Amino acid sequence: MSSAIEELEIIQYEDVPLIDIKLPIRVDPTKTQHMAKEIAKIVRRGIKEYAGYILELFKKYDLKKSYFEPDYNRVLRELDTIMIDLDAFTKNVLTTLLSKGYEQGVTRATADLTKQGAIEKGQRIPETMRDVELKSALQNMTTHLITSVQKKFIDDIKFIIQKAIIEGTPFKDVKNQIKVKANTSMSAAERIARTEMVRSYNSAAETRYKQTGVKYVVWQASRRRAGEQPDERTCEVCTALHGRIVPVGKPFAKLKGKEILRPPDPHPNCRCTIRPIIIDQQKEKIRVKAAKAKGLALMPIKVRF
Repeated sequence: MSSAIEELEIIQYEDVPLIDIKLPIRVDPTKTQHMAKEIAKIVRRGIKEYAGYILELFKKYDLKKSYFEPDYNRVLRELDTIMIDLDAFTKNVLTTLLSKGYEQGVTRATADLTKQGAIEKGQRIPETMRDVELKSALQNMTTHLITSVQKKFIDDIKFIIQKAIIEGTPFKDVKNQIKVKANTSMSAAERIARTEMVRSYNSAAETRYKQTGVKYVVWQASRRRAGEQPDERTCEVCTALHGRIVPVGKPFAKLKGKEILRPPDPHPNCRCTIRPIIIDQQKEKIRVKAAKAKGLALMPIKVRF
């Protein structure tokens, strides 16, 4: 079986200038993981409390003796009601925190653009309809992904209860089965929260780069601990993409035939980001022309982060 790095196809672009870049690998370069943790914490708590409530209902109604009695149907109705409440609560939380992640992307993009002289200090880039549409699409997609996890969890619980009633499964075994399902669902929800927070951040940043006329972006990988080199948290694909420069909006590579446009495209839980490369196109043309006229090798442009 081939590894991911063996299936990575780096895309080369002839119109990317020769650049000497110094870009360290950073811990949480998007600075959004605390928000992703907050989403995960809230979703995990909801699932955990839900699992606890189910166990209480199971004991309360002694469902093993109530398969064809009103108590069983009452429990199913209560489960459906809780699912509706859980969905509404989750959507509200995600809308708030994903908006913060998007704004964090805007803030970081603005800081980078200011530092590189693309905009004036203190200048704000106005929100456009593209921002509104993008935020809404990201929120809807993430909400759908996480509520799908919650719905599957509840469907699995219903199946466990039905099977327990039919087979007379001991309460201890039912409790363990529900705990396993809850842990699996919580892990899935946390993975989605981390991944989609990074997507929200980088989508916002890329939108700002396009809006201000940035021509190129560079991939910045992340690491687990302080330092500047890859560590065990930096995957081999993201390590290979680190420091790679492409025209904004163009794919960095293909992985198993699928384009990698921005983090977190390579894999779930990706923490990488994209940064802008600001080049004065007019000066660059003059520099290239002068080097050719003198028969000199073109020296790379130095870019430091």
